[in-house]
Amino acid sequence: MNDPTAAPPGWYTAAGDPPDTMRQWDGTTWIGDPVEATVPIAPVSTGVRVGAGLIDLLVCAAVMAVAGITTAVVVPVLVIPALTLASTATLWLLPAWCTSRFGGSLGKLATGLRVVGPDGHSSPDFTVARRRYRAALLALIPLAGPTLVLAYLIVNTAIVDTDTTNRYSLYDRAGHTRVVRRWQLQ
Repeated sequence: MNDPTAAPPGWYTAAGDPPDTMRQWDGTTWIGDPVEATVPIAPVSTGVRVGAGLIDLLVCAAVMAVAGITTAVVVPVLVIPALTLASTATLWLLPAWCTSRFGGSLGKLATGLRVVGPDGHSSPDFTVARRRYRAALLALIPLAGPTLVLAYLIVNTAIVDTDTTNRYSLYDRAGHTRVVRRWQLQ
């Protein structure tokens, strides 16, 4: 890491250390000797992950509002199919595509997070990313969908909050991924 004084405690690459190694930073000084870069990266707090999720929900709501209004004006009979397509695209496919292409959903990217695959460094491919976000398809169940998604998100948040070691969410477990801070991978 180029400027460790700006970073909170965690595992980083220290200037002058051998390539592919990391060292623990306690917030003020380096601790111990460099070790292989397979050292676990510090888990991301629940609050930051919830913030990223709220941004994702706002993006989804905006897309659905545009789709609903546009369809209602142009072809009113197609409002429900248009909203179904918009919710599928923004809750499942858009986050999966962004995760496989850029390393995270729009909310995660905006909050400085990144989703990494089982190797702990690279972004998951599109198939893994789709598996990660497939719970969003619950929203498509007529009438009960939004309630099921809300319940899923509450349970997911509780699981992340109680798993203080790794902070694996249900999404992480489904896709064999984990969420890290983007700068921890530099």
